[in-house]
Amino acid sequence: YHSELALWGDTVAKRPENARARVNLGIALVESGRISEAIAQYEAAIRIQPENAIAHLNLCGAFTRLGRLAEAVGQGETAVRLDPRNANARINLGLALVALGRAGEAVPHYEEALRLEPEAADAYANLGAALLQLGRTAEAVAHYQTAVRLEPGRAQTWCDLALARAQQGVQAASRRAGEHALLLR
Repeated sequence: YHSELALWGDTVAKRPENARARVNLGIALVESGRISEAIAQYEAAIRIQPENAIAHLNLCGAFTRLGRLAEAVGQGETAVRLDPRNANARINLGLALVALGRAGEAVPHYEEALRLEPEAADAYANLGAALLQLGRTAEAVAHYQTAVRLEPGRAQTWCDLALARAQQGVQAASRRAGEHALLLR
């Protein structure tokens, strides 16, 4: 096999009732930018195995990417219900909630994700974004700072930190974070 897409596509062709193969094909399709096709694979996996939390959390992420936010929230809530200890399910649900303008509802999901995985840089960054939307700038800055400490190569987090520092009126820190982001791009 020359790619994950080919491997999982062949597996699904040979074993169409294999939910795990459909989820993995969906992941490969997302990585190829073929979100609508990935959604079809996640939905097929859920028809085969309705309690598959991974299929629901990936479907949540795919719906979010397409702006189908109400559907994303529904899938994220299902994923969290099925596997409440899955930090990624909480992160995906939080992303959909924030995109819907429901940042306050996303915060507890991000906090729980961090309790489950204390080194999850994306959870810190996403919590920072939710807190910034809520006007809790100092808290947002602290979470962005933790995110860039854990994963210093994420340009977007440095950009977000620069914006938050500018909102605080700390122009020198904002400029430094912005310059760091530019170096990474």
